[in-house]
Amino acid sequence: MPVTCVCPGHEAGSAYNPEKALATDLGSMRATSKGCDVTIIAGDGKEFPVHSLVLASRSDVFATMLYTEMVEGKTKRVEVKDVNDETMTLFLKLVLLVRIFKECK
Repeated sequence: MPVTCVCPGHEAGSAYNPEKALATDLGSMRATSKGCDVTIIAGDGKEFPVHSLVLASRSDVFATMLYTEMVEGKTKRVEVKDVNDETMTLFLKLVLLVRIFKECK
């Protein structure tokens, strides 16, 4: 839900969408690997640094893998052998965005 922005650096009274800003900020952090604590390895070997908290909050499967005694939780590495790097890139963008906008309806 947009609100009126009073942040330094933004035009006074401009619309600010906190959900969009959160998605943008988290995406920027992942793109620079800031705070990433898990690595997903696509089938072609490309590695994707990610935030376990974000993955677990979006997926019960990742939550189970990362926050139980499973190998992935211990090693902080998740291998997804049947997904190439292009598909994984798209998947990770959607994981970050879809639920945020779904909940805003």
